[in-house]
Amino acid sequence: MARGLALLAVGVGAYYGLELADQVLMDRLAGGRQDLVIEPIESPPAPSPPPPRVAASSEGPGNAYVRRAALMLEEHSTVGVRIDQHGWIDGEPVKASGQYYQLGAGGQRQFLLEQTGQLAGFPTRLLRVSDSRFMWTDLAWGDPSQPNRSVTRVDLRKVRRAVEGSEDEEDQPLSDDPSAWSRFGGLPMLLAGLDESFTFGQPWLMQFRNERVAAMVGRWRPERLKQLYGHEEVPPRTPNHMVIALSETTGFPVLVEYRDNKDPLSAEGLADKTLLTSSNRPLFKLDLGAPTFDEHLDSRLFSYRPTKDDWSDQTDREVRLATQGAGVVR
Repeated sequence: MARGLALLAVGVGAYYGLELADQVLMDRLAGGRQDLVIEPIESPPAPSPPPPRVAASSEGPGNAYVRRAALMLEEHSTVGVRIDQHGWIDGEPVKASGQYYQLGAGGQRQFLLEQTGQLAGFPTRLLRVSDSRFMWTDLAWGDPSQPNRSVTRVDLRKVRRAVEGSEDEEDQPLSDDPSAWSRFGGLPMLLAGLDESFTFGQPWLMQFRNERVAAMVGRWRPERLKQLYGHEEVPPRTPNHMVIALSETTGFPVLVEYRDNKDPLSAEGLADKTLLTSSNRPLFKLDLGAPTFDEHLDSRLFSYRPTKDDWSDQTDREVRLATQGAGVVR
């Protein structure tokens, strides 16, 4: 159950860099319907440099699409979307749903993730909120009348300065990379982490929820596995590969799914096109609904005050993780 709680606490950051991330959804992607024509996308977006700490040699044709999606998210003043999480971690079912809201961009990005659901048969509630300076995670599980509870805080500016190697107290990162702030929270963090951790293959144009999406398979960058585990054996809960689907028009991620080594879709030699189908038991899946953009959000939505003093500061831990090569706040 501890692993499942850890996974739920990561929220939308699910599996990239984690110590080791309704079958109808993927059926819509590549089910038996004749109108779901799959074709490769041959016109990639403008070239962009790979993220720091990864090798250009591990770049795939789909990584530029993931980076573009992160930048497109930053173009909106606000984002709102329903997120459903579903999967199996160490044999324990994880199922939760709720809302995600984002206000602002870059160093001023504020976000809120609320999720409620079941973990191994126990009620679970997650609240993750950031006012752009601090990120709070409030996780409760077990008997609703007397739940177990964990509240933690991360100083995002300190993590940013550690990653950038800066002593500057200002908000702007030193890097010229326009997505340099992506790794510090919310959905942009998810996309930045996936780009940093996985080599994405050929994007395939598919029909999904009455819109066209670019669907692609991500496999681990070898240097990322080495950064995470060194020469140790990779834990069995680590994803073998993952699938992501991005809206062709907005770049918004509509589906993220991870599969482990036990999944039949993880058999050696399967082509990417074959993997764009439903997994009967995904390791972990994020299903994102139809997003709303540029609508008014009250900034008070992103304020958080702990009700007691029994919270812990996890900034030093996140600094260590970030400077060891992960480069993201989980």
